Amino acid sequence: MHGFESIVVIGLFVGMQILGIVSACAARLCEGTPREILGQRFFLLVMLLMGLATPASLAIGPDYWMVCSATLAFMVLTVVYNFHGGSESATW
Repeated sequence: MHGFESIVVIGLFVGMQILGIVSACAARLCEGTPREILGQRFFLLVMLLMGLATPASLAIGPDYWMVCSATLAFMVLTVVYNFHGGSESATW
């Protein structure tokens, strides 16, 4: 589109998508374990990177922006959704 469609840039964005999904799953898997803080910090770092990569992907093209924003939404929903079937109530 704008001259940014090199294999390296596309590879970086694909890597970011995979890292985003892995960090969200890792944050959920670490829940309730001694490594919970580590999982949360890793997720927050990757979420910050995805938050920066999403508007930066507009320079490449609209298709890349959609993929980045979908991964960001997946990350948020994976971490926030209660997979315990509503057995735990909100503490606030």
